[in-house]
Amino acid sequence: MAIGTGDSALKPFGQKPATVDQMRASVNAIKSLLNGNSILSGPDTQGFSIPTYDPIPPVMIVGSGPRIIELMGEIGDEAMVMAG
Repeated sequence: MAIGTGDSALKPFGQKPATVDQMRASVNAIKSLLNGNSILSGPDTQGFSIPTYDPIPPVMIVGSGPRIIELMGEIGDEAMVMAG
C-alpha cells in the first residue's frame, strides 16, 4: 500500500498537498486499521474498522523533500523517493 502527499495529483486542481503532520496522522491511522484497531474518522463521528489482513501489508510513503524523507524513515515500512 502506498501513500503520498498528493502534490502532483492536487496541483492541477489548485489544492495543496498534505502536510508532513497530516501524512504522519494518516499513516498512523492506516497502520492502526491494518492492525485490527478502530479509529475515529472525524471529531463528531463514531469509530470504524476494516477487516484484518494476515500478513499485514507494508505501508510505503512516497514523496520528496527532507521532512517527508525523514518521515519515511520514522514510520514507513517502505519508501519511494521522488526526484525531478
